[in-house]
Amino acid sequence: MNVWNIVVSDAQVGGKPIKTVGYGSGGTCHGDTLELWDTNYKNRIKIPTSDLDIFTNSDVDAADSGDYASEEL
Repeated sequence: MNVWNIVVSDAQVGGKPIKTVGYGSGGTCHGDTLELWDTNYKNRIKIPTSDLDIFTNSDVDAADSGDYASEEL
């Protein structure tokens, strides 16, 4: 898998510092990803509803989505 345009940033949510990591990945069919991490990059911050399909409000299995899934903040 190819990865490009990696951007690491500092952010604050509710006054708490976090790290954001954005990047593009894939091949012919590629996608953009934004990950949220603690400041030590030890724990990825999971948004409880980020794996819900916005059209059906059901869980999305990334393996079944053909890499067309996205997280919504």
